[in-house]
Amino acid sequence: MPLCEYRHPSVALGTLAAVLRRAGHQVDVHYLNLEATRHIGRRASDALISWTSWLEFVGEWLFAHPDVSPGAAPVPEFRQHLADSRARYAAQSYYPDWEPMLADLIEPRRGLRKAFDALLDEWARRDWRSYDVVGFTVNDQQLNASLRLGRRLKHDNPHVRVILGGVRVWGAMGQAILERQPWLDGVFSGYAERTFLDWVAELPVQTAQLIEDPRPDLPLDDIPVPAYEDYLSAVRRLRVARPSEISLHLVSARGCWWGRKHHCTFCGTDHVRVPVQSKSPSRLARELVELGRHDVGLLLADDMLDLRVLEKTRDELVAREHRHRRPMHAFVKANIRRTHMAALRQIGVTTVCAGIDSLSSQVLRCMNKGVDAVHNVWLLRACEEEDLTPYWNLLIGTPGEDPLEYERVEELLPSVSHLPPPSAISPLLTVRFSPIFRDPLRFGLRGVVPAKRYRLAFGPHSPDEAWLFEHRLGSGLRPEEYSARFIASVRRWQRLKWLGTGLRCEIVRLLDRKLLLDTRCLDEVGRSRARVRLVSDEEMAILEELESALPRDTLRARLGIPAASLDRLVDELTSLRLIAQIDGRLLRLAVIRTNPNVSHEVRRVLAAKLGALRDRTPETVNVRRAFAAEVRRWLARASGAG
Repeated sequence: MPLCEYRHPSVALGTLAAVLRRAGHQVDVHYLNLEATRHIGRRASDALISWTSWLEFVGEWLFAHPDVSPGAAPVPEFRQHLADSRARYAAQSYYPDWEPMLADLIEPRRGLRKAFDALLDEWARRDWRSYDVVGFTVNDQQLNASLRLGRRLKHDNPHVRVILGGVRVWGAMGQAILERQPWLDGVFSGYAERTFLDWVAELPVQTAQLIEDPRPDLPLDDIPVPAYEDYLSAVRRLRVARPSEISLHLVSARGCWWGRKHHCTFCGTDHVRVPVQSKSPSRLARELVELGRHDVGLLLADDMLDLRVLEKTRDELVAREHRHRRPMHAFVKANIRRTHMAALRQIGVTTVCAGIDSLSSQVLRCMNKGVDAVHNVWLLRACEEEDLTPYWNLLIGTPGEDPLEYERVEELLPSVSHLPPPSAISPLLTVRFSPIFRDPLRFGLRGVVPAKRYRLAFGPHSPDEAWLFEHRLGSGLRPEEYSARFIASVRRWQRLKWLGTGLRCEIVRLLDRKLLLDTRCLDEVGRSRARVRLVSDEEMAILEELESALPRDTLRARLGIPAASLDRLVDELTSLRLIAQIDGRLLRLAVIRTNPNVSHEVRRVLAAKLGALRDRTPETVNVRRAFAAEVRRWLARASGAG
């Protein structure tokens, strides 16, 4: 259902369709979001699935109706809400860029609500009588649309069982929706490969109950490869996306092994209900080959990629002589190692979403991330050297963070300005299932209540329906004030990269010489100052040894250079910002190109420039925004499948 991303299918629907078909059931999957995109146009659709639309519930409000959401805000009230939000976004620099079309799209003169009403009427008039069950997967901005169409279908076809599933009806949220919508035949909470199959086989009379599976989850190898033929057929028929824009999702693992031990304070994954398990290397390799035949992009949509499986999967794919041709994305924890990065590249991964979130060790400890700042900086540099593009989020306002940390990290920014900047800067959100939601007083939060947007989009509702909550810091500190200067520096860092004028601090080998190319301005992020310098053998030995962070004493012991000479060289390299001291350890910042030659360098620089130009065309800006929005949603979402 609208409103959701049209460039990739639902992994939940694809998986359940495959499960049911394997059991002999006839299944159709209707991607009505594609029809909605075709009807209103891609530009409007992109605005309505943007981060700001998601955060402000614009899509839910557009589908609000007295039948399912009595008391939702009228146009003047929602218009004022968007105006207030836009002013807040402008004042609070850590919010993402405001989507300019939203205020216009809600206006009656645009007729968007009437267009959606007409679409719902058209969909309701289709012949649903032959179906025993019609199920809706409910993710972000899909609840009101699903309830409206589902209610119409139930009224016109009483024998058809109408059910919901998905991450926005997990647990207490699903129970609260059932109580408000008693005409539903059921709501499935959690992974439903087994419960839904059992329920379809039985087809019980209406019970309006929350359906959960008390049994352990099915082994992932026992679940069939998602069936995406319905989606691909609809995309070709409606022509809403080109093959180069499409990504098919596959799941290699469920659950987060780190979260089972140390739940990140802001993470909305319900680790109690999501046990950790992975597909076997042979099964994952087979799925990558099978989905790769569609010749579109792939996205490994895991809570946490199982790195133990990764290298064995690589070996399986090498044996099959398979490497994915189209872009492939993966979500990884920031503690990934160099060998894992090489394995990702070898199976065809080109971009990673890395859980970096901050460049301050103190803030990372408040998040319970299990990594420190020096490793996060290492990851950004290693991605550059491995030709992986990292997408990462910079979170502002973590409970317990020291405001002075932003001044300390700001001093580091000119030194790392040649590395990939954050894809987004976002306020830390309070979401259901996260530790800060479960125990707000422990983290110094006050006034934790459902976000105001729930009342505007749904009318009076139970707090149990909410997934997103508002809070204030009990300390009285205002993150938008103490982080403002730091964020302005980060914005300059982002602009340089996105305009194709990204800075460089690289060491290349030309003949028998090692040459440093450095265009960073070491006084201010966002400016450039070109320098070329030869690197001595002793300096190169130090830089290569600092591939990973080391205390100075350990570096001395490893290299065997006299202490006075080593200290002089380290101080010189530090003054040039080729290495940095972070949390008492030394780390190389300069990127070392292991396969440099003149032609390779020319091709790489031209590719970066052309890529930036391409990313400013409307089509690819939309793709970049869509993937960035997917990254943001993943970083904050509650885990689950329909």
